[in-house]
Formats: sequence, structure tokens, C-alpha cells
Amino acid sequence: MYELISNPGVQFYVLRLSGTLSYTFSIGNKAPRNFELSNADFDPTVPQAKEMEAVSHPGIEASAVGLQLRIVKNDGILDLHYEGRHGSTASRKFQGLKEIGKGAGMDASAGTQTCIATLVVKDM
Repeated sequence: MYELISNPGVQFYVLRLSGTLSYTFSIGNKAPRNFELSNADFDPTVPQAKEMEAVSHPGIEASAVGLQLRIVKNDGILDLHYEGRHGSTASRKFQGLKEIGKGAGMDASAGTQTCIATLVVKDM
């Protein structure tokens, strides 16, 4: 999946999305705008040329378990919240192409769950 998401003032490529990405974009004195993307919003069969365009485009990476995107334009504040299909979460906030917020790093978590099969043996 390599899709360009473009709204006035902000553009980013979604390179991988396994879950739901919610984002808020605010610029100047305008009211913040909220958006949501999920796997169902994308065509899984994307030509190789689009992939190369996304990878070669200058920008800043924002990735987590199940999420990879490249921000190429941000004229305001972009607040990203990701919830993965298997329980991972991530939050990042950018002003322009610089990350802002506490510690200016990604706040993310991931978990795993293992199914344990029980074998019962009976005496015969």
C-alpha cells in the first residue's frame, strides 16, 4: 500500500497501515479538522511506480508496529493517533516537519497474545 493523503496544508504517504489512523490537522486560527483512515480505505494492489515515488520523496518518517508513513508537507500542526489491529498504539505530533510534544518522541505500545493448547491424556 502506497497512497498519498492530501488535504489543504498537509500531505503524507501511507506506506503501511494495519489498523486505524486518526489524525487532527490545525492551521492558524481555523478550527481543527479530524480525519480517520483504515485498511478498507486503500487498494492493496498498487503499481510499483507509486511505491518508488513515495520512498524517494523527501520528508519525515512516522512509524510504529503496523504503521509506516512519510510526512512530506505540513503547514500547521498534525496530531496522529494509531490503533493497530492487534492492540498496538502510537501517538505523534508534528509542527511543520518537526516532532513536538513530551520528549518529542513516539509514544507507542505493542503486545502479544499466545494461545496455549492443552493436551489431556486419559488412562486406558
